[in-house]
Amino acid sequence: MNGFGDGNMGEECNRGYSESCDLVFRARGTVFATLTLAILLHAYNCRRIRGPMWNWHMIKRVHENRFLFGGVICGTILCLLCMYVPGLNTAVLKMKGISWEWGIVLITLLVFLILSELYKFAKRKLYKPMSVATEAQGRLQRIWTENTLASSTGGLSK
Repeated sequence: MNGFGDGNMGEECNRGYSESCDLVFRARGTVFATLTLAILLHAYNCRRIRGPMWNWHMIKRVHENRFLFGGVICGTILCLLCMYVPGLNTAVLKMKGISWEWGIVLITLLVFLILSELYKFAKRKLYKPMSVATEAQGRLQRIWTENTLASSTGGLSK
């Protein structure tokens, strides 16, 4: 807060909003937006364990999973509503809408995405491929598939 403000932390900021608490409330809004949007982006990042998420092929498929896409859109809208609805933001959630702080949020999210892609890159290079199964794993997979087919067709698997 000393880096971006005048160092005035206000008084009784946890009780309610006042002009002296403006910096504290905007800082809370910045942290809220950053953490909320990072979690929503991480949902897309988890779609592939080792593969790159943010390439052109995956960006074109961003709306392929309608429930994930809808959840991310709803979460983003809720984040914005929590930050900018008067009364809800200052009285209930003890934060305030942000302006230039969106730059901090975007830079933080970009760093998060770069680090997660570097982590996936390291996993691709250092670990053996996930598709290599042992003989025992292959046998268990065949048994599970046969039992699943048998139960879904009422015992008429072949």
